[in-house]
Amino acid sequence: MKQSLGLLLFSLLFLLPTSSMAQISKPHIAVLNLDAVGVTEDEALTLSDRLRNELAQTNAFVLVERNQMDKILKEQGFELSGCTSDACAIEAGRLLNVQEICVGSVGKVGNLYTVSVRLINVETGQVVKTVSEDCPCPIEAVLTRSMHNVALKLAGLIPNQTIALKGKLAVQSQPSGAQIIIDGKDYGLTPATISLPSGKHVILLQKNRFASVKQSMEVFPNQTRSVQITLKPLATLLITTEPSQARIEINGQMRGESPLNLDVPPDSALVIRIQKINYREAVQKITLNPGAFKKLHFTLQPKTGRIYFSALPGGSRVFINGQRVALKNGQIELPFGHYQIQLMHPGYYVRTLEIDLQADEVKTVNGQLIPKTISGAILRSAVFPGWGQHYQGKKARGWLFTLAALTGSGASYYFYQHYKASKDEYEAAREIYRRAFDNRSIEIYRQRMHEKYDQTNEWRQKTNIAIGLTAAIWVWNILDTSLFPPHYKKKIDLKGKAQNGGYSVGFSFKW
Repeated sequence: MKQSLGLLLFSLLFLLPTSSMAQISKPHIAVLNLDAVGVTEDEALTLSDRLRNELAQTNAFVLVERNQMDKILKEQGFELSGCTSDACAIEAGRLLNVQEICVGSVGKVGNLYTVSVRLINVETGQVVKTVSEDCPCPIEAVLTRSMHNVALKLAGLIPNQTIALKGKLAVQSQPSGAQIIIDGKDYGLTPATISLPSGKHVILLQKNRFASVKQSMEVFPNQTRSVQITLKPLATLLITTEPSQARIEINGQMRGESPLNLDVPPDSALVIRIQKINYREAVQKITLNPGAFKKLHFTLQPKTGRIYFSALPGGSRVFINGQRVALKNGQIELPFGHYQIQLMHPGYYVRTLEIDLQADEVKTVNGQLIPKTISGAILRSAVFPGWGQHYQGKKARGWLFTLAALTGSGASYYFYQHYKASKDEYEAAREIYRRAFDNRSIEIYRQRMHEKYDQTNEWRQKTNIAIGLTAAIWVWNILDTSLFPPHYKKKIDLKGKAQNGGYSVGFSFKW
């Protein structure tokens, strides 16, 4: 007795999950009223209600009851009267949010009643099952026996000898030889005539170097439908970029890296997106004709960064990779990369920097410069005029002092050489004058000696003036480096103001 009880409990536990799984997998269906053919509307309505009850008894479906069904359809403004086509039934099934819809008819020919019912998949439109039941009996037997058998056949509880209705689909393409895929299944190449269950089907035609075509078709029972599809040749697109190896996306799909040669669908809008690290994205929209060839080249713009110079003296010159650049608010925007920067300012030592600038980076550079000393400039100017000015960055003034000093030195040398030659001539004329012994010769040589003396004296004066000017240039060159450095305006202050009917001038000098 205990063993029998344990076996019973084990069986119940084993069947419990199976029952739950069956409940989960039950399809949701709705039953529309049967069409009346040779019977009254009231009889057809009664038989429809009986079919719903019998289907509910099979426990094979989750059934929408009639009142709930009428309420939902009424709220949606859907009229069942005159709804006789499968398309209308499918639309009602979608509104009722069921997986399958049951439609059919009840008719009478002579003394024979016939009931024909079919289940239609609401999503695909395919006829899932067709059931028919004939009864040479009174209408009461149709109600009690035939509707019971129809419900059991629909539930699969008794064999159904009626097979699903089929039709044919003749598929052709231009050009031919395209692969036929219907509802995900391969059916060979076009042209072909294919037998399919009645209902809607999705046809996909594919052929190398041609754009794929997808189309929906409905197959009707015992009918042959024809479909002719023209395939368009693919367009060819060649994409190059500068720099290369940029990422290429077309309509959101990654297609590869540049340079890239690929086939694209014709007569469709293509959004081409080019991306590369540290470069700005490039986007272009294009539509190509069938069989067209198009070359696209993109020059990508590098992303930039900014360099900010702090503590840089005003008026400084900035050279980047040998090119002078202008700063705006003490900063400059540059493409990412490696740069050599030179900072220059009169009176300061040149500063050279090497930096790497990343994309979208803001880099701060200390632009403080080391000033050149006045004593160093004075020492250089004392050695040679203009050298101190070049040291201070006063190039034009430095060349002026150098040229003036060279001119003065050259003039001094030139006048001195003429002075020496003239002096030698004077000494020779004086010697000849001393040796003269007659009055006439003495007078001639005396006049010649005085001429040479005057000439010698003139060249000596010119030589002294040239030497004096050269010395003055030398001294002024030294004073220029000491009194007027590049920032002399900060050291010399000249002010004037009117007072007591006069005007006074004030001069201040800071060393």
